Amino acid sequence: MIQCLKDRRRLRSLERQERELYEKGQREIDAAIKRGLKGDDLRGVEAFALFEAEQINDEISNIESTRLAGKARHWGVPVPPQTDGENWRQSSALGTWSLTEIGAMKLRREIAIEVEISQKPWLNWAALAISLGSLMVSVAAFFKSH
Repeated sequence: MIQCLKDRRRLRSLERQERELYEKGQREIDAAIKRGLKGDDLRGVEAFALFEAEQINDEISNIESTRLAGKARHWGVPVPPQTDGENWRQSSALGTWSLTEIGAMKLRREIAIEVEISQKPWLNWAALAISLGSLMVSVAAFFKSH
């Protein structure tokens, strides 16, 4: 539980840093254009500005993927191997592995199905208990009024 809170705080901090880096990068690109940079020089400024933000983005993706894979293991959902190119990608900036959008979507769907399956019996029993409780209250009210 504590790790989850730490991860959430870290994610918020990284998302803020990512926004700031993208904005800073855009300002640097705009300034380079005003200075008259063109061609390879301008692409170099763009690449450096985006690389910093990409590092943060990769770290965010890695944290989210680790959390999702942990949740999948908790519910007994098999996590695809990292060698699977459709579900995982390796970061060019950090070298870490993170789920692709398709992989994350599949894993979320499988987790939701597993959660639903495990909660269905409890929901049926809860509905029955509520119905019986309502019946008892109705019978008690009936006999109390007569």
